[in-house]
Amino acid sequence: MTRGQAAGIGAALVIAGLAVLGLWHARQPAEIQPPPAAARTGPMVAPEGDEVRLRLYFPSGGWLVAEERLIAAGDGGADLGAVAAEVVAGPESPGLRAPFPAGTRVGSVFISASGIAYVDLAAAEANPPRSGSRDEMLSVYSLVNSVQANLPELSGVVLLWNGQQRPTFAGHLDTGQPLTENRSLVSRP
Repeated sequence: MTRGQAAGIGAALVIAGLAVLGLWHARQPAEIQPPPAAARTGPMVAPEGDEVRLRLYFPSGGWLVAEERLIAAGDGGADLGAVAAEVVAGPESPGLRAPFPAGTRVGSVFISASGIAYVDLAAAEANPPRSGSRDEMLSVYSLVNSVQANLPELSGVVLLWNGQQRPTFAGHLDTGQPLTENRSLVSRP
């Protein structure tokens, strides 16, 4: 083999390796990195006097059921953090259940310049609790539907767990992209 042939084979191997690396990288879930500079968590729900009326969704009998709740108005209204905290705190009405395990709390929240809400759920457990696909959907969309019902100007919700965006929340539901309200899960009266 001549020196030129060896160099040609070496170059072909480098190009093939880069192509394989590119294909592998393209198959990895897109990690959404929220831009901290564009963070906004200010008031977004108009107050009713000193209180704000929220419509929150909680799991019950395989569906999401709406619960109306009044909360104290902050500086002009409720914000993303207040809505998320009310959902994570769980329902006040009998027959509804909390969407996330006890001890879960809202970490950081912010809204990107493009209107995507980022909500970080913090918990002692490294991973969200395992469940069936329907229960997983009800937990996730309890938060997503509640955020979008109260903050309709938002274009989607990205859910993080302990600061990490996951390709699936707990094994079934794709959370690699922003989620939007899913009305098909809401119970019809």
